[in-house]
Amino acid sequence: MHSSELKKLIGFLFFIFGMLTFVLLFIGANFTFLQWLDLWGKGIGLLLRLLMVGLGVIISYFGWLEENQR
Repeated sequence: MHSSELKKLIGFLFFIFGMLTFVLLFIGANFTFLQWLDLWGKGIGLLLRLLMVGLGVIISYFGWLEENQR
């Protein structure tokens, strides 16, 4: 697996899990392995979810750029 593919995969996973936890927050559910996001309160948890989504987009974009430069 090339580094660009790995970056796109990691970015996609960050984006998907960030969006899913963002949606689940509003219906009162959460992934068990991501419950630590709310340890510092709902506001910080929401910020961490949004950062996860943004980071996923950025990492995927850099993977896409690296792939297109070959």
